[in-house]
Amino acid sequence: MTFMKTYMIKTILLAVALFSSSMVHAFDFLALNEDGVIIYYSILSSKERTCSVARDRAGYSDTIRIPERVSFNSVEFQVVGIDNNAFGMCVDLTSVEIPETVTIIGQSAFSNCHNLASITIPSGVSIISSGAFLACYSLTSITIPDGVTSIGNDAFGYCTNLTSMTIPDNVTSIGQYAFYNCTGLTSVTIPDNVTSIGQYAFSGCTGLERGDFTNREPLCHQQPLLPKQSENLRLAHSSKGNIGEIPIDKVLDDFQQHHRRKHGIPFLEVI
Repeated sequence: MTFMKTYMIKTILLAVALFSSSMVHAFDFLALNEDGVIIYYSILSSKERTCSVARDRAGYSDTIRIPERVSFNSVEFQVVGIDNNAFGMCVDLTSVEIPETVTIIGQSAFSNCHNLASITIPSGVSIISSGAFLACYSLTSITIPDGVTSIGNDAFGYCTNLTSMTIPDNVTSIGQYAFYNCTGLTSVTIPDNVTSIGQYAFSGCTGLERGDFTNREPLCHQQPLLPKQSENLRLAHSSKGNIGEIPIDKVLDDFQQHHRRKHGIPFLEVI
């Protein structure tokens, strides 16, 4: 079985598993937002009066504006999270407005929202969970907040219309397949603090022409992170400055054959 087929099967099984689990999860209450749209909620803490957005069994569509606070049984709850798969497979969803009170976005929260074109991640979010935006084909750009420290496995996989990505300085890890098959991605900037990058994190990014790596210390790497289709990749190393344009095949060969030797090329750890 080819690598591509294996990955696709894994992705489908993950989506089905999360979708199935969400179908048996009971929401705690529902309420109308300012547009008269029903949004479902799970209570996270009755004591702290916090809640998260839960899945609508029929699926959300069009534009959804999530409020900062919502009332239930005369009690006001603050909306602080989005449940796992809350918007997963909502193919008619086009835009989501998330309030700054939200600090948690669950696994596969927006996976397979094929027509989702606009979303803003709140500044308080620190982790982009696994599969959070998997297969959001219509996303052309997304801003990752400065407070994010980790990008999970499959987080932006198959976001085929993403064209560029700047990863904030506080990010320390990028998961496996994080940007897998983002065919529209032409540039990516990875900051000093990144200490580990998962297998195939940028594999299948056939349009990737430029990547800025500014890791202060070389790391080790065992599997391809980047597409062989790209002819050149600009690498930077903060201790040596820009080392110019290097053929991507040479970079991959050096990674794979001499992954613990120092060639002035930053080595990247597989997690």
